[in-house]
Amino acid sequence: MVNRLSDDDAAFFEADQRGSTDHVVFVLVLERGERGLDYQRLMTTVEERLQFAPRYRQCVRTGVGLSHPAWVDDHDFDITYHVRRSALPSPGADEQLYDLVERLISRPLDPTRPLWEMNLVEGLSGGRVAVITKTHRAVVSASSPDISEVLLDDTVTPDHIAEDIWLPEREPGGVELAVAELMRLATHPWRVAETAYLFGPSWLAGRAIAGVTRRARDLLGGSASAPQNALNGPVGNHRRFAVVSVGIDRIESIAADDGVSVDVIVLAALSGALRRWLASRVPAVSSSESVRVMLPDGPAGTAEPHDVDIDRRWVADGLRGTVVDLPVGESNPSIRIAHISHSSSKHRQVLDRRFDGRPMPSAATVHALAARAVHTLRNGDFNVPFAVGIGSSGPRYLAGNRLLAALPVPVLVNDRVLAIGATAYDGDLHFAFTADRDAVWDLETLPGYVEESLDELDERTR
Repeated sequence: MVNRLSDDDAAFFEADQRGSTDHVVFVLVLERGERGLDYQRLMTTVEERLQFAPRYRQCVRTGVGLSHPAWVDDHDFDITYHVRRSALPSPGADEQLYDLVERLISRPLDPTRPLWEMNLVEGLSGGRVAVITKTHRAVVSASSPDISEVLLDDTVTPDHIAEDIWLPEREPGGVELAVAELMRLATHPWRVAETAYLFGPSWLAGRAIAGVTRRARDLLGGSASAPQNALNGPVGNHRRFAVVSVGIDRIESIAADDGVSVDVIVLAALSGALRRWLASRVPAVSSSESVRVMLPDGPAGTAEPHDVDIDRRWVADGLRGTVVDLPVGESNPSIRIAHISHSSSKHRQVLDRRFDGRPMPSAATVHALAARAVHTLRNGDFNVPFAVGIGSSGPRYLAGNRLLAALPVPVLVNDRVLAIGATAYDGDLHFAFTADRDAVWDLETLPGYVEESLDELDERTR
């Protein structure tokens, strides 16, 4: 049986053949355990866990004519090609790690091999190591986890994992793929036009005809276009990356003092940070200036907010997004909080409901699938995508080495030069910023602006 890419996955694969480098990237920062983590141990761990992520031993093959691409086992699979190693020069500062991330995410993946890479980064200060995972958007889905998810354990010594004996299946030929596609089209004739558009020169028009733009507009409530500002502009293939971490208890304390949700304080902190950043770019920020962020917040057409299966379905099949206008022109932080609290009242409080102990999709899965979903939305509906993933409230381990931080690398959207992600893990909320290298040359200022904004919110209650 031919295992075809879904229409969305095929579209992502086609887009990346035209020069896109918008891959799903995660950075795992680890404290060295007693046995440490060298290259051979990481490679052995990855080989052991690939049985839980079979897509990582498959590559994409295309047929002829209108044939949909298919997943096939890689008969020449070479783990040493995918798992690599790098070393930072002394002093091994976090900024040097982020520089390496910028270089790695700007490079395309080899489309003839399984669509992922992993880098073990040695030489971090404090005896730490990092693992950077980089995966094509077409690989991760609700049924195909991100590799970083299957590598992590809840204990220093995980349960025994049975040996994986993997034998690749026979690869179908191009003619076989084409014949199977003709049979599929014969039984589903309405897909003929859609497939022709998908693989023809009018790819974007085909996506629109398939109803993607209409779906996104409906899910966002038909909102007016987002305001144009310095966050709008052409996006190239070179990136900048920056991170700031804050204590969750600090955010919760501010939220309790104001009687609002944790989500509101997080958005208020971002609003203050973006206000400072815009003020550094323009002579004066208008008092009415706003920035519209898009937050993935749940499945379309469902009323039950705590159904885990439903939450997994929205990230697989489509996005219900909430757009929230951040009042970056407002100088009073208390008024900014009130404005955000009112405008986000329909948002399902992602952080609050995920801090309460209910099981949720992993942080890596949420970020990976949100990265897929934002590409189905109209560019004019928002200025900045912002996704939040909730990790474990307790420590996790990779090959016995404690995970210190799980940092998402948010994916940029066309004509949006900044993307923001956050991951809550073991008492901290890690904000991560990805930006176009040329458009946002001063990205390193944003982490400081977030801290200044939180200080501003904190000082009001003292």
